Amino acid sequence: MSRYRLLPTPAQEAVLRDHCAHARYVWNLAVEQHSHWHPGLTSAPGYLEQCRQLTAARAEYPWLAAGSQMVQQQALRDFTQAMAAFFDPGNPTGRPSWRKAGRDEGFRIVAVKPGQVRRLSRKTGLGPEGRVGAVPLVAPGAAGREVLPGDDGPRRALAHRLRRDPRADSRTR
Repeated sequence: MSRYRLLPTPAQEAVLRDHCAHARYVWNLAVEQHSHWHPGLTSAPGYLEQCRQLTAARAEYPWLAAGSQMVQQQALRDFTQAMAAFFDPGNPTGRPSWRKAGRDEGFRIVAVKPGQVRRLSRKTGLGPEGRVGAVPLVAPGAAGREVLPGDDGPRRALAHRLRRDPRADSRTR
């Protein structure tokens, strides 16, 4: 999978921050639902049921509907994969936990076709048009990340992770 580092404008950054907040909110709701489950009770809702609940919540809350449904459903899909890894005896990962604002912010868009990412030069390009518009990005070779080992297909993903201010870290220590 190719990964691209996004270089958004300040206006695009604000929209991407909202996407991060929505993805974190949906993830934390899934964590809350699964934290109430105990042996002997009916099972916690799966991915499809959570998507139905997300659709109902988007109809009820306009601030949630303003976000990208693809980003929110991908957060649910990532949570489902994290729960599957937790229950896999050969995988040492722990139970998925809460995401905190400002620290665990990020989202993935995996439904990007190769033609949607347009190269402008050897190192830069433009991401697909969406709610944010075409976001400038740094190509995989320029970002230092190429195709991941063990990947057998030409899949692409746009990942956005909020960067923490290193000066803020030094002030809190």
